[in-house]
Amino acid sequence: MGYSNHGPTHIEIVRNRSLGLYTLLKHAGINFNVASDHGLDNRIKL
Repeated sequence: MGYSNHGPTHIEIVRNRSLGLYTLLKHAGINFNVASDHGLDNRIKL
């Protein structure tokens, strides 16, 4: 298929970057409707 296998290290890097971006956006007051649309708590807990 032509895909490379990045493995667990790549997944960890992407996850950490994504969570960091999410945290920055939440602190900037950006609301994400995906949580509330599914009845989940949309507050960030640090």
